[in-house]
Amino acid sequence: MDAIIESLENALQIAVLGICGIFSLVRMHSVREKSYLLLFAFYGSFLLGDLYWQVCLLCLGDIPRISIVSDLSWCAALLFLYLLLRAAGEAEVSDGAAAAFSVNKGLPWLAPVFTAAMAVFFIQNGKIVSNIVYAVLMGILLYTAVKGLLRTETGKGGFRLLYLTVFIFCLLEYALWTVSCFWELVAFRYVYFCIDIMITLSFPFYLKIIKREVRP
Repeated sequence: MDAIIESLENALQIAVLGICGIFSLVRMHSVREKSYLLLFAFYGSFLLGDLYWQVCLLCLGDIPRISIVSDLSWCAALLFLYLLLRAAGEAEVSDGAAAAFSVNKGLPWLAPVFTAAMAVFFIQNGKIVSNIVYAVLMGILLYTAVKGLLRTETGKGGFRLLYLTVFIFCLLEYALWTVSCFWELVAFRYVYFCIDIMITLSFPFYLKIIKREVRP
């Protein structure tokens, strides 16, 4: 039963990613803006990881025993999402935004500390190398998102919603990974599915935000 629910939920995520990927590709050809290319690469990479996962669920009836294919795809997606944030930061600078910070300049550094601590926890239940790689990528991503949120002055609408969406996305991913460590408890399985659906619903927001901020 759990495999069926996960397969259906995964199929929903694949459909959303596919639709968002197509829209970003169309916008890329009409607007000729690199943000859409990075967004398309993010959607496409995440989609490939999900497809591999789905094939294993449908053909083997279980999650993949060799997860390097999906891990590489999802890690690539995180990298493209980081590059998208970098592009947003460059757009702010070119639009005359100040790089000032409010409250505490050291606050963004809590992000890599958090991801490192979570990696130590996950290593107890998983693979060492993959958890370290995820910790590094998520640490960089969270650091950049928090840094963007703390800017006191912003340009081009600030992309604040983009930084916030990435921040929430990262927290949801960590919530998903944490709950998966307690998969043997039935209640946690349904929490897992709910969190994954929230992640799925976050994907269209990136397209909407970039469409609002990037003008032809």
